[in-house]
Amino acid sequence: MRDQENFRNSLLQWCYTSYGEVFSSWMHFCAVRVFAESILRYGLPPSFLACVLAPSVKGEKKVRSILEGLCDNTHRQVKHQSFT
Repeated sequence: MRDQENFRNSLLQWCYTSYGEVFSSWMHFCAVRVFAESILRYGLPPSFLACVLAPSVKGEKKVRSILEGLCDNTHRQVKHQSFT
C-alpha cells in the first residue's frame, strides 16, 4: 500500500511538471497543422494570418460578425480571380 502511494505521488509530480511542456508541444503541433493545411488549400507563397482570439463575452458577437465579413470578402475575391 505504501509503494502505491509513493508511486502515485511521484506520478502526480511528474504530471504537474510535464504539463507545460506537453501543452506547448501540442500548440506547436496545431500551428504546424494550420500552416500545412493552409498551404495545401491556398498554395504557395503562403499569404495568410493565423491567430488566436479571446474576445470578452460582450464582444464575441461583434468579433464574429467582423471576421465573417472579412471571410466573405476573401471568398468573393478568390472566386472572382478564378473566373477571370
